[in-house]
Amino acid sequence: METNSQNNTLGQNEVVDPAPISSSKNVLKSKFLILFILILVLVPVSFFSVKLLSTEKSEPAPTTAPTPVQVAKPTLAPFPSEGDYVKNQLIIEYREGMSPTELTDNNEREKLAETFLKLGVDYQDKLHDSDDPTLKNFYVLTFKDGVDVKDVSEKIYVIPQIKGLEPNAEFKIFR
Repeated sequence: METNSQNNTLGQNEVVDPAPISSSKNVLKSKFLILFILILVLVPVSFFSVKLLSTEKSEPAPTTAPTPVQVAKPTLAPFPSEGDYVKNQLIIEYREGMSPTELTDNNEREKLAETFLKLGVDYQDKLHDSDDPTLKNFYVLTFKDGVDVKDVSEKIYVIPQIKGLEPNAEFKIFR
């Protein structure tokens, strides 16, 4: 029995090696740190994944011709009484998606063309041959001889596809 009690007790000069205790604390700390990092990463990722999976992927809406938006237009600027402008032309700006090249509904395109014919438009041309969004919707309307462009401008201005209009000014270089 004495040998058992001697094995379990330490002598006065013996020192316990703290390395195994310190090593197990470091392992425990590193495991806790790894677990903490995993929680910090996995929780937000799992919420994001659930959000993505739970939202239904909707089918894109079928492409239809845009309808003219009934937006209050500013008052039409007074037409110059006399001046340097082409007498039988107007520059018009179509609303986005409403120009003749952008209208996909043939009925809308034909209705617009009929309206222009009734008002005396002979033909229309793009002002700029460009896909630039600020330039692509500008057109020049040329009227038949004898049409009073001042009177017709008010009728064209109220067409829903038209955003704005003005006379086609002539610029001259001064000498």
